[in-house]
Amino acid sequence: MNVSPEIIKILAEALQNQHGFATQTQLDLAIADVVNRTSERLSRGPVFSLSKAIRGLRAMRSDPIVQATIDDDVAYTKALTTGSQPGSFLVPTLQANEIISALLAGGVARSMGVRIWDMQGTQRLNVPTALASPQWLWMAQNSVQQPTDPNIGQLSFDLKERRALVSVPNQLIATSTPAFDTLLSDLIGQGAAEHEDVAFFSTAQVSGGPVSLQAAAGISTLNTAGSSNGGNLSYTDLIGILAKAAAVKAKGPFCWAFSPRTFYTRLLGMLDTTSRPIVIPTMVSGLAGAVPYTLLGYPAFVTPFLTEDQALGSGTNQATAVFMNPKYAHIAADGSVEIAISTERFFDANQTAIRAVQHEDFGFAPAAGVIVLKGIN
Repeated sequence: MNVSPEIIKILAEALQNQHGFATQTQLDLAIADVVNRTSERLSRGPVFSLSKAIRGLRAMRSDPIVQATIDDDVAYTKALTTGSQPGSFLVPTLQANEIISALLAGGVARSMGVRIWDMQGTQRLNVPTALASPQWLWMAQNSVQQPTDPNIGQLSFDLKERRALVSVPNQLIATSTPAFDTLLSDLIGQGAAEHEDVAFFSTAQVSGGPVSLQAAAGISTLNTAGSSNGGNLSYTDLIGILAKAAAVKAKGPFCWAFSPRTFYTRLLGMLDTTSRPIVIPTMVSGLAGAVPYTLLGYPAFVTPFLTEDQALGSGTNQATAVFMNPKYAHIAADGSVEIAISTERFFDANQTAIRAVQHEDFGFAPAAGVIVLKGIN
């Protein structure tokens, strides 16, 4: 597929402004990826066009971008499902899935394999959980056994709204190239992945957001070096995490999550008691959700959203580590993406403001099986 130099220039400027690519090589690779994925879309046949829908919304407000396509653009937009917000529409399922799929590629929480609950068309959902297993006893024949209380509880999801706002040059919308739709989907999806991870791994619940992993009630916590002030991470701390998981009867498969400093400068060269490395490369690139390392046999994920500015007691600039079965973490989402526009906000820059809205909530059960090690220097 050929993309005009003008369009490539606008794509490059948009990527540079949104993500601040450090080098020309990185920018070139990003542009090449957009063009390649656009070609793949075209090879699959007709797909939803964000730019055409946005043009239709503007035309319906008597502010068209392309005079020659007003009728087609309006008809295209009117055929879409109306969103819950006035003047908005729901992105068709196929395109919404492509946007949300970027969460899997760019988001560590989903790459770990957390459980996803589909709440399409539902605001609240209660999921029953059993906090205790049935008790088995050796019994004499004809004897009476007392039933076990499984301590049935529930996870209660109440979707929270999150939004993204991006400005797009009107010239780019007017061209209606598939490359623009790919770029916009990537920008929205990658931003959503980062936003989700910030809320998921935060030490405290973010304002207006779901309860974060580290703030969830009932999780198991340990202090590095067994100290109320934390300390230097050691092999003994890792064994202590495994012992804690066994003590609370957590079931695998397990995985780790670390901050960059903890993994690359504290763990990567660590040896066990017989001088063997405990971090093993998996011979994969680590891109697109792949796991490049295992620690003590379990996949190790690295995320900058396990921040390194925490404090335990008198300790400062400390980090935390997480060990759990990822299925103990739950993300409830409505699965849809709602799009609306504004022609006034960036009128002076000849740009259209595009707002994307999605709804999510988090839950953790059984929470005791989520092990958090605090106070890592």
